[in-house]
Amino acid sequence: MTTTTIVNVEKSGVKLRRSKHGPRKGMEVIPQLWQLVMLSVPFMYCYDNVMELLCSSVVVQMVIVVHLVCFVLRRKLFDDFYRIYLPFLVSFTFCDRTLTELNMIMSTTAVIPSNYTPIHLVGLIFQAGLMKIGMHNYDYISGVKCLVANYLLVNWLEDIGQLKSLDQIDCNLFGILLTDCLMINNATAPNYLLVLKGAMTSVMIIIVVNHFLTRLIPSLSNSIVLAGNFLVLFPILVNHLIDFSNEKITSPALWLIDFILESEIRQYIMLSWVIVLVVFIPLVILFKSKISLNTSRKIWHFVIFLLIVEPFHLDPEFVKISLCGIIPCFLSVEYLRYLKIEPYGEHLDFFLRSFADYRDQRGPLIVSYIYLITGITIPLLLFESPVGLVSLGVGDSLASIVGKKVGRMHWKGTNKTIEGTVAFIVGTTFISWILQRYFNYFSTIDIFKILVICTTGGVLEGNSELNDNILIPLFMVSMEKLLAQS
Repeated sequence: MTTTTIVNVEKSGVKLRRSKHGPRKGMEVIPQLWQLVMLSVPFMYCYDNVMELLCSSVVVQMVIVVHLVCFVLRRKLFDDFYRIYLPFLVSFTFCDRTLTELNMIMSTTAVIPSNYTPIHLVGLIFQAGLMKIGMHNYDYISGVKCLVANYLLVNWLEDIGQLKSLDQIDCNLFGILLTDCLMINNATAPNYLLVLKGAMTSVMIIIVVNHFLTRLIPSLSNSIVLAGNFLVLFPILVNHLIDFSNEKITSPALWLIDFILESEIRQYIMLSWVIVLVVFIPLVILFKSKISLNTSRKIWHFVIFLLIVEPFHLDPEFVKISLCGIIPCFLSVEYLRYLKIEPYGEHLDFFLRSFADYRDQRGPLIVSYIYLITGITIPLLLFESPVGLVSLGVGDSLASIVGKKVGRMHWKGTNKTIEGTVAFIVGTTFISWILQRYFNYFSTIDIFKILVICTTGGVLEGNSELNDNILIPLFMVSMEKLLAQS
């Protein structure tokens, strides 16, 4: 038997059991096999449609070839597979072939390391050519704009995250998400997506403007100018860039006030959110020293579940608009913290660092809470599904707490426990059944299909190293929609 020692690792203050001599040969392959099995399950329910797309789409065929060649030549990690898998699966489930092909093309942006800029430009030309050849029904100029925007966003994310807070896969996936958001069609999109697009575009513009201002202004004046620019420019941009072209609305702010006041349910939801946050935030801060970092982080997951699950049932449109406003606000908070802009930057940094795990400590960005709100929001916006709330607010929390408290049996080749996975599966299945029975969620699938979704999601969570807050909600919501169609 291999002798083991307990090694203290700064991963949320948890002691992990590691072998003196490292993992046994071949052990690291086992989690990859589990992942492949789980990731193949969705395609069992849409095999014919996937094969039809693969056979008819030059874009999909070429992108797969590019990824395979890069994978072989560079001997990339298995997690690189998600660079193509997630954009394809979510777009395909969304039943939009054009979006699927466009996201597949953008998935090739970061296959080349960021220090090879000339080759990146060649890659951009290749992407544009592939779009010209394979996407006849899509406006070419708009497509090129998407590719350029995605190229700039991916490289910007790599730069600010230093490939520590965000690795290349994270940058690629977030680059695709941001590009899709910025390229939302104003004429056909619902109001909540227009809010998201306008607010996100405003944040991006301010960041670019402030980037140039920091080069022109002495460091002592930076905070005053940058904060002032944010406070003044942001509301102006939001007012002009949120474009409700399908309605006669002069001011988004006035529209939002009227939208809230016209419904007592919305006012009740707003009041309940304010009360819970005003009471809960001081309590967490007060008792933080008495509970572990991991537990305090997972409490936030569960609180978000409680804050959203019933309001979404009562008024989904209002919750969607709220979430679309919260994401840009979170990015703004992280921007202020990242630059430590006075007077609140240092305080934000201290507060958020107190909840940061080992992944947040790797680089300059704190991304966990942005991952969390993104993973919860995407299933709600695109599919009106609470699966992100269930998987992160209940499943991930239970898996982490149970695994660290009572976990003894580890998945081969990982630090995650089988007990944690069982807690994930049981907890998410039970809560999903409650939501189906009493809140009319998951109305298109039966309890057996819920169990299949929760089991595959739980096993994938137990074996993957990719950030759970993005991977698991996207995988599970795709499973839900594919099972509903089968």
